[in-house]
Amino acid sequence: MKTDVDEVLQAVTAARRRAEEIARRLCLETSTLPCFEAYVLNIIMLQMASDMRRGRRVDVGRYASVVERKLSSRKRTVLLTEICRLYCEELQKEKLRIIADVGCGLGLNLNITKSYVADSEILLGIDKNLHFLKMLKGMVAGAEAILADASALPLKDESIDMIFCTGVVHELPNLNAIDEIKRVLKNGGKALLVDTALRSIPSQVLDITRRLRVRLGKEPEMPYTLKQLFSKIEALGMHMEKSLVFWRAFIIGIVAIVASKTSVAKIKLSAGAHSEKLSFH
Repeated sequence: MKTDVDEVLQAVTAARRRAEEIARRLCLETSTLPCFEAYVLNIIMLQMASDMRRGRRVDVGRYASVVERKLSSRKRTVLLTEICRLYCEELQKEKLRIIADVGCGLGLNLNITKSYVADSEILLGIDKNLHFLKMLKGMVAGAEAILADASALPLKDESIDMIFCTGVVHELPNLNAIDEIKRVLKNGGKALLVDTALRSIPSQVLDITRRLRVRLGKEPEMPYTLKQLFSKIEALGMHMEKSLVFWRAFIIGIVAIVASKTSVAKIKLSAGAHSEKLSFH
């Protein structure tokens, strides 16, 4: 079944309307509402994009029902509100001129950015999925779409003010993408990483499983441990300003990390500054 352009445009409009309705009904804080709406819209649109690629009928009502079921528990709503609060705080701290979303998908982070940063000059969506990038152009007005892998960013050194990377790292065979993020960040620039993480499974077991999946021709799709993520960021000399961890079960959870690229001198000067690590069970 082929979906024509008019049907897609109507579906996107309907999806935005349903996302707004769901967000207003469930969001706990007015300041985080734009972020909450963007998350809900992203979930709806990902389902839509999947059906479109398979030639299936687009059904916004069904997608919205799935989202409402996912967000029906207060725990999930609180989790999303906390992450949105983090976005809100970081995006409004200082002027951000160039912002990149690595592994952007349909542009979730750029959609959120446009709600809080009115005068950013350049928004870059980077992904290796051409289908997503084509849809991104219609989802985020003015965004530049770049076809590239997260581990080899076609960007100049120290060229980006803020980088977002959501739900990407666990899909990669190694953590080289974090090296790339540090390389392209300006001095003083920040990265906001959100991903699944494991609590205490031996890293050797995870590495073997990841390599085996790659050898079998599959995507790695294996979360890293919290310790691996923290250690990698610290080994690169980045300053981890804040981290929120939401454990969904005993061994797996969602982590949100704010890390800045700061010179050695500045790190020493800010050694007594506030660095927050919170855990939600």
